[in-house]
Amino acid sequence: MIGKHPFSDHPAPPTRLSNDARILLIGDWATGLLAPPEVEGRARPAAEAAERFDSVTELLRDHQNALISPSPGLAAPPDEVAAWLDAAEPMLRRVAEQLTADVPRWDLFLDRGLEYRIPALIDHIHLHRLLVLEAGEAARVGDTDTTADWLHAARVLRIALADDPLLIHQLVILAEHKRELALLRALPSPPEDWEVFVAPEPARDRIHRALRLEGRMMVQALRTGHLEAEVGEEPLVRWIAGPMLRHGAAQHVESMEHGVARLEREDPRYFRNDQFFAEEEARVPRWNIVARLLLPNFFDASIKAARHELDVDLTRRALEVRAVVERLGQQPAGPPAEPSVIRGISLICETTDNAVIVRASEELGTTDKHPPAPASRDLAR
Repeated sequence: MIGKHPFSDHPAPPTRLSNDARILLIGDWATGLLAPPEVEGRARPAAEAAERFDSVTELLRDHQNALISPSPGLAAPPDEVAAWLDAAEPMLRRVAEQLTADVPRWDLFLDRGLEYRIPALIDHIHLHRLLVLEAGEAARVGDTDTTADWLHAARVLRIALADDPLLIHQLVILAEHKRELALLRALPSPPEDWEVFVAPEPARDRIHRALRLEGRMMVQALRTGHLEAEVGEEPLVRWIAGPMLRHGAAQHVESMEHGVARLEREDPRYFRNDQFFAEEEARVPRWNIVARLLLPNFFDASIKAARHELDVDLTRRALEVRAVVERLGQQPAGPPAEPSVIRGISLICETTDNAVIVRASEELGTTDKHPPAPASRDLAR
């Protein structure tokens, strides 16, 4: 595998535009969203502005959870959050307008091996949350058109990461899309074009592609000399470490390829991350210390992606059923269950005393960190 170029069968993302000079401002809190943190000239927030934002960050997160809660739903923000959002709204509107006019892109420089760059993803997450919160606030006062505008801006910001092949970017996409879906389910009336938010998601394909790249990046780091540079300049150390690094990188690529190939065949209903990782780790020779250290316990990203695909499908079906219930006053005719995007799992509609529930016929396998996500979607209002 060392002789194979790491990107030879890994399609390059679309041409990136360098956005080092483009800075998005949130109120008086400046964030260099579109430039990696180390870019010279990247705007920094003033100390007082950063402190003010930090002081409400947890409150914003808590309000987001309250906003999308099924009951009562669309909760009013605390006074401190309301004041902060009011002050930030004019600049956030400018941000939303810019996003809808020009999808942000950035250079990743993957050919630099371990010295690749990523955008300021924490800023990306914060901004996405703020756009969704503004959508919720607009919905709370009955402004459906503005709600749709804010949601579309959040979607554009999210899908700007879709072509980036790095695993961390793909995990951010899952988290941000989940936030949009939760608000869609909580809205009294979703946007007229809500279908664009619940289009089928190739989340597992993107995650598997990113996992493969994790292995190939080690080869690129070896080619560029970055991996050997990590061991220092001492000749004897480099003489000993060189072969170990080469064997480690080669085994790491093979391990990631093998693991992903297994994931593509795996039934997500029965996936157990601890067992899966132990089996993959057992394939790595004990003497290959570098490969054993490099093997990441990231394989559970695949089950997270499968859950996300199911969540998208459940939300789509829930909104379809809601539309029929609101139009006809009764559950839609037809079979009570339909196949989901996950093989072997169905989407089931059930009528209770005061609600129609859309749920999955069974849950996906658990990982070592997170229990299965709830599958039911309560459509009562």
